[in-house]
Amino acid sequence: MAINQLGYFGQNAAPRIANFIQNVGQLGIGNPLSTFGQSNVAPTYGGIFDIGLAPGQNCLIPEGQWLTEVGSYSDLQYWDAHSQIWRGFTPYDSAPIAISSDGTNWRFANITGVPVAAVVTNAGTAGSLPVSMYTPLGVWTGGTFTAQATPAVTCTASAGTSLWNTFIGGAINTSVTITNAGGGTYTYPPKLIIVPPTSQGSQPFIPATAVCTISGGSINSVTVTNQGAGYVAAPTILVVNQVTDTTGTGAVLTATLTGTGQVTAVVQSGVGLSYGTVQTAAPTLTIAGASAPASAAASPIMNFSLTTAAAGTVTAGSGYTGGYNLYAIGGISSATPIYTNPAMEKGFLSPLQPLITSTSTTVLGLNNASSIMQYGGWGFQVVPSALVPINGLGTLGVITAPPVGGQNDTCWLYPI
Repeated sequence: MAINQLGYFGQNAAPRIANFIQNVGQLGIGNPLSTFGQSNVAPTYGGIFDIGLAPGQNCLIPEGQWLTEVGSYSDLQYWDAHSQIWRGFTPYDSAPIAISSDGTNWRFANITGVPVAAVVTNAGTAGSLPVSMYTPLGVWTGGTFTAQATPAVTCTASAGTSLWNTFIGGAINTSVTITNAGGGTYTYPPKLIIVPPTSQGSQPFIPATAVCTISGGSINSVTVTNQGAGYVAAPTILVVNQVTDTTGTGAVLTATLTGTGQVTAVVQSGVGLSYGTVQTAAPTLTIAGASAPASAAASPIMNFSLTTAAAGTVTAGSGYTGGYNLYAIGGISSATPIYTNPAMEKGFLSPLQPLITSTSTTVLGLNNASSIMQYGGWGFQVVPSALVPINGLGTLGVITAPPVGGQNDTCWLYPI
């Protein structure tokens, strides 16, 4: 699919020439949307640009119109100014996607081997802090960013130098009031769209979501699927008819807020190289600072891939005539969330199984030359508990404590 390259009617289409000027180091600390230093790169005419990314690295996509394609371990991301984070656009699909980049709003990111999200496991003691978002460089309050060398609330990783934003307050309650059920007029359950209050302004927030059911043409229940964070006042819930519902009308739903003065979300910072360095074990996160809610805690969600850095703990088993494939067991975080925010927590990614084969009659360690790893898997939130043989006839083979980390990858840009 091509993107229209006409600036206005009567103007000839722009020549398909890609002027690929890549930044040097991406040192935009302080403003993720800053213009990075540029090296003198001669224009390159036509062709495809191959972009190699090590684990944790990202690459802003230059200004222009492109067909993008991510590798097996990377993601196409776009900048979400509402939440001040980079959101994944292609977590499970590497099909080419056409984009129009302004040089700051799209990027490739290899997010294997690094923490990508966090589960709030303790909201902390309720206090008097206003709705705010604390970043590594300062605080957003009332739609204004104030730079602070040492923010009053910080979330720090024990290893890996990852950077985090901490939202205080502004989640919606899981209980939504049905002020008006709709008087029996709805043919199908309407869609619910949660709109921030007019007072939200430029104050960052994590969007909330909800769904509903009907009985006898009236809304009879509302389920909050994400509570969100950072709302300065209760948002409005729009009740929107399904396309085929021409009679539904009148429903009014009312949301209220919770989490005053408490931690409501912890997300990856959009500043600089926010993912940090590759890890082979999950770090711990510590929420601290002069104004931090007491006892607040969060647990990181990793994006581990299996590697051949070590054997793992191997029980060889026997009788695997014709060889076997390995299947990963577990890999999902066991952290218990305080809030219902799966889109930003455990639902941020899900494991994709590895492709590891062997023709051996016994189970071999992953660092064995006869254990062939064609794909290391993706999205393991914690280290998988075990790798077990499948498609084999043997018994008792298993690998525990398998080695994990990140993978090198390549993404592609096609000028259009």
